Amino acid sequence: MIAILGIIAAVAVPRLTGFKRMAEERVCASNRKSVERMYLVFLVENDVLIMRIAYLINFLLKISMRYVQLVVSLAIKME
Repeated sequence: MIAILGIIAAVAVPRLTGFKRMAEERVCASNRKSVERMYLVFLVENDVLIMRIAYLINFLLKISMRYVQLVVSLAIKME
């Protein structure tokens, strides 16, 4: 009888610790998502996100204009 209980415990304990670890991982993922949402709300409320997007668009436009100038200058040289 005791041997059977020992076998059951040997099988059940690792599974229970696995379930506990999975639950902790889910709690961490949920907390991370909450912090991400709060950070996004902060950025939007303080216009930081809009400024970052505007900076990124400006940067991309500068890069694209340099690329166009390079292509045009190469096309002129090839003629």
